[in-house]
Amino acid sequence: MIGHAAQDHRYAQRCLRALTALRRQLARAAGGIMTNPSGAWTAAAAALSCAIVLGACSVLESVPEPASQAPTIKSATAEIKAVAKDAKLIDPLQVAGPFEADPMTVAPWIICVRSSSPEQTRQVYALFYRGTKLVSSRQSAIVDRCELQTFKPL
Repeated sequence: MIGHAAQDHRYAQRCLRALTALRRQLARAAGGIMTNPSGAWTAAAAALSCAIVLGACSVLESVPEPASQAPTIKSATAEIKAVAKDAKLIDPLQVAGPFEADPMTVAPWIICVRSSSPEQTRQVYALFYRGTKLVSSRQSAIVDRCELQTFKPL
């Protein structure tokens, strides 16, 4: 299976080549407007082509990736504890998940972590996973839906 970084790189290269070709067409068409009455139609066609390619690039970028295998709390325990330590969450910790993330987030799976200590405010952190690999983490946002999950002790 090809890595996501390699796929993203090839996708960006294809879009860049398409945009470069369209830029050349627009430049030729713009020169033709002055000398050829049908040059305006050529410029309009080139501009329309550019809009179609740009639209296709943005649509392809927003297509969600298929969900990979979900991580397990057991396999993610070390990473959960590391994120909690960096966030200065006090033991005992509670976790929720894994559950499927919103399609527009960085990875298809989320595990949420918080402290159950009464001395600490209820800070909740979201850990984003692609398969069993931690992709990123941050303080939970509404879109992560951590507050709606059922937490259990880690």
